Amino acid sequence: MSALTMNPETAEPRSCCFVDEAPGGRHVLKLCNQQARQDGQNQVSTLFIFHRGDAYPGIDRLLARWPHSAVRSVIARLNRFHDGRANPRSLAYMKETINSRIGSLGVEQMNDLSILPRIDFSEIDQIVLLWPDANGMGWFNIERQVFRAKKAGTHVYVLNGRRRLFELPRSLWREYRVRRFLEKSFILEIGVIVLFFITAPVLTLWDMVFEPRRRHG
Repeated sequence: MSALTMNPETAEPRSCCFVDEAPGGRHVLKLCNQQARQDGQNQVSTLFIFHRGDAYPGIDRLLARWPHSAVRSVIARLNRFHDGRANPRSLAYMKETINSRIGSLGVEQMNDLSILPRIDFSEIDQIVLLWPDANGMGWFNIERQVFRAKKAGTHVYVLNGRRRLFELPRSLWREYRVRRFLEKSFILEIGVIVLFFITAPVLTLWDMVFEPRRRHG
């Protein structure tokens, strides 16, 4: 088994995966599907993947050779900002969420994500991505591997840190990638600031011109 990537703050894996039997098909999307597991109905081989990633993993890899550079310091601060805003959950929290939403699992072995390329996806009937936050920040490379490797007809689901369980088809995946881009690039925030600087002088001039008239009117 590959070594787990540990989070020094919580002494828990930041990234891991495991395979277990879980309710498949329509059963996995039921809010109260404990009964499906208890009855042994439609149990299928399920790959669970957990990852608590950074917002800018590609830039982090590029700057790995310069650990003390100013740019790396800025990226680290941005990663902490996104981490604080997203409030990602721990692996223990996500495992408890699995138990409450999908059913109790008898996991005996968890592997580092380095084994993903060696997994035989022809033996996997469904995949559950355990996003610790709401929109899967830092998950792009993992999701791309999953969509490329999974066999035809294998459904991909997401169980996120807000305990929401839903299917992730490619169309919805594209929407989440756009959301992540907007969040990481601060385009919306920058747009609001630009709009403020454009409209503030106009509104100030408008007030200066028409306020005296209202006073004398």
